[in-house]
Amino acid sequence: MPHGRALRHLEGAPIPEVCLAVARAAVNGMTAEWVPGITMQAKLGAACEDALLEARWRKLNPYQAEAVRARLGHSTDPLMRRKARKAYLMGWARELEEHGEGWDEPATKAVGAAFVDYLVRLGMFEHHKAPVAVGKRRTNGLRLTETAAHWLSNAAEFEAASAEVFFPTIDPPVPWTEPSGGGFHGRGSLDHPSVPRNQRPFWIVKNARKEHKALLLKADLSTVYAALNAAQDTCWRINPRVYEVFEELRRTGRGEAGLARADNAPEPERPDAADHDPKEHEKFLARRRDYYAEERKMKTKRVAELRTFETVKLFSDSGRFHFVYALDFRGRAYAQSEYLSPQGRDLERGLLEFSEGDEMTDDGAWWLKIHLANTYGKDKESFDERIRWAALNSDWFCRIASAPLDMVREWEKADAPWQFLAACFAWADYVNGEPLCRLPVIIDGSCSGIQHSAALVRDEDAGGRVNLVPRTADEKPGDIYANVAERANAILAEKATALDTRAFRWRYEWTVTRADTKASVMTLPYGGTEYGNRDKVRKSVEKQIRKGKKVRPDWLRLGKDNREERGSAFKVLSDAVWQAMSEIIRAPIVVMDWFKACAGVMRDRERVLRREAHKAKAVEPNLRFAWTSPCGFPVLADYRVSKKRRTTLKDANGKTITFEYYAASGATDWNTVKDRAPPNVVHSLDAAHLMRTLAKTRIAGIDRVSIVHDAFGTTPAKMGELARLLREEFVAMYSADVLANTLGRMLDDAGAERPQEPLKGGLDLNGVRDAGYMFA
Repeated sequence: MPHGRALRHLEGAPIPEVCLAVARAAVNGMTAEWVPGITMQAKLGAACEDALLEARWRKLNPYQAEAVRARLGHSTDPLMRRKARKAYLMGWARELEEHGEGWDEPATKAVGAAFVDYLVRLGMFEHHKAPVAVGKRRTNGLRLTETAAHWLSNAAEFEAASAEVFFPTIDPPVPWTEPSGGGFHGRGSLDHPSVPRNQRPFWIVKNARKEHKALLLKADLSTVYAALNAAQDTCWRINPRVYEVFEELRRTGRGEAGLARADNAPEPERPDAADHDPKEHEKFLARRRDYYAEERKMKTKRVAELRTFETVKLFSDSGRFHFVYALDFRGRAYAQSEYLSPQGRDLERGLLEFSEGDEMTDDGAWWLKIHLANTYGKDKESFDERIRWAALNSDWFCRIASAPLDMVREWEKADAPWQFLAACFAWADYVNGEPLCRLPVIIDGSCSGIQHSAALVRDEDAGGRVNLVPRTADEKPGDIYANVAERANAILAEKATALDTRAFRWRYEWTVTRADTKASVMTLPYGGTEYGNRDKVRKSVEKQIRKGKKVRPDWLRLGKDNREERGSAFKVLSDAVWQAMSEIIRAPIVVMDWFKACAGVMRDRERVLRREAHKAKAVEPNLRFAWTSPCGFPVLADYRVSKKRRTTLKDANGKTITFEYYAASGATDWNTVKDRAPPNVVHSLDAAHLMRTLAKTRIAGIDRVSIVHDAFGTTPAKMGELARLLREEFVAMYSADVLANTLGRMLDDAGAERPQEPLKGGLDLNGVRDAGYMFA
């Protein structure tokens, strides 16, 4: 048998169960049209090991202690109970000794490689080289064969049902009181490689390494526990009226309200002119490429919607359910539920409402109007203008609520159509005298990355542009994306006067708007670079053309003959946007450079310590980039130097196929740490703000919360109090010297010299308390 040496790891395994696990992992692993081969090997190898562990687990499962007690005669004597417990633990000791520390990475990859080979021979996969990212060299990978792709496209139900996913819980989740053991019920208490992954205790940080777990065990996480428990205790239910609309629109399958079409669109026909006109032929090829790309997206969308629908149907009769929350290594909270989550797409958010509501008040009605305006797309207007718009359209909201299927072409135009529809139902209830409102209304931070960067260095200009200063209700909120667009247009106009044809076209034939700059500005405080900005600008322009918001100009036409001109044109726009950002929002760039400087100082300190250890013939240390965030959470940006390894296969023709991968060592990869320091630190700060706020919601009388990193929700009646609490905690957090208490303390502990901190400006933090548009 091929790969017999690799498969020795499966000795004694239940082969049918292993094969089923591999098939499921193979289907779930095709998350894109093409997947790197080494990625698929890891998924299949892990699935095999889990199937083997499941079989062993059945021999030593949670009921084993009961079986031991039965053999002792069902005794209730305490001594007999202790003997039973001892026998149970001794059984586990033998099991652990027999299993060892589990498969290492090469073993997992080797077993996975064997099954990749089998699936290629069976005709499910075919080998194909492709670049893993733009500009990267081509690497060996896998894609579905035409037969397999056709079968799966006609078996969406199977593909959806094959997924192994986390679901909401009917019972309240286990409260977090320690770094492990919270969240999901039914898991064991033994965290060991011999235990199947779904039976190990659930850690508050998913996929944490041993070093991070050790830091968590030492930390004071009381604020984090209180925050996550507030989110987990929130009871949800399916919004029955939104579900009814979703079910009917899925059944008709016309692609309304942003849903996927049930049937494939007709392929573009080749025009006769394409036979003798090269330009027409090129246009046809471009249309056909777009068609196939769109159909691939539609197929993915169809499966995702089916999975959402099946999950919603599963919980539609449950009057209440909860979401389990866990953190990433930066402390950001994520709902552990796929296909249905308060942090999901607009559709998922629209389908969810609180199982218990609050009675509407005048203040609640005000916030519901703001939410209606925000979800429709009026969130750039002043509060007064949003309230005026909602008041003028009250009857329209009620008509939508009474006949949503007949008026789908109207409400689907909203920025967030499904949340807008849910808000229309809530408004109609209020108008008709229903006292209770279960709708989560959401307020979003104004470019939160720049808000945190501006607060760190008290940058008054940047702070004003992201609404950290008070404004009256009749003033429009600051719009930093529009500010950058305005400055970019001015830069292009200056270049146009110097006879720059490309700049003239962007300024006067296209005109830069906030839609062209939003992605660039939003990602700037998270480590945005001038080179990466080009891709963001290009994607923003193409997205507007694809959605029909703007017409593709001839000078941006697709085709090989125009590739160089198109690339040059995008560079002119990208340069203008980058220059505009550099002039308008300096704070994020200054802060970003300081974070990188800290990583550089840590790297240099490690080199000194390693030289000293080498001279003393001692073990050379590996420093880590780790700090404690303002909520007490220990962050560990644990990037390791990786050693290159490879596995090889032979295809049906005997040709050798090589898959390269990297196995982590113990040394810190300081280049990666330095590049990713800005996003990691800023994300840890917005996570800390969320934790500090959530930890105090119960004290403030807020019993129901919805969180999406920098967006917060509760019932309309409680939203005013939540908005106030968000601003108060922001001020409290930044009243301390955050830079000194986080990365500064890390440098001190390592004996490294701190870089010169950025100069602070004149932003008045106390004014944030009255900055109503900060979260709006």
